[in-house]
Amino acid sequence: MLHTPSRIAWWIVVALVSLSTIARADGDPVPAEPRAWIGVTPALAGTSIRRFLASSGRGIMLRRVADGGPADRAGLRARDTILRWDGREVRSWSELRRWIGSAEPGTRVAVRVARRDWSACHGWSEHDLELVIGHAPR
Repeated sequence: MLHTPSRIAWWIVVALVSLSTIARADGDPVPAEPRAWIGVTPALAGTSIRRFLASSGRGIMLRRVADGGPADRAGLRARDTILRWDGREVRSWSELRRWIGSAEPGTRVAVRVARRDWSACHGWSEHDLELVIGHAPR
């Protein structure tokens, strides 16, 4: 694997965000504000379904849903596609992340998802769920 500066910077950002602590110059930690979290990982852009969703500008497909996390408790599943978040159409992962991050933990959010449904004649069904924003694990 090539270690380009942008790839190295990416992993530094991931580490800083996951640690979510800041220290003062004297070494005393500054308590971090609780961050909003729903416990999902988006699907990779390389899958054919994800490419279709990106071309249509509709939704974000989920690759993984954390067991016991807010999304799991709300009923979201891996391979669901989040279409609407709190009444707004979801067009990109960065947009959805920004909306999640701006919410207070404990906030209830209406979420509309599309789910592969083999019993439906068109193969997809839409579901309205209610999700409670959680605190990011430390």
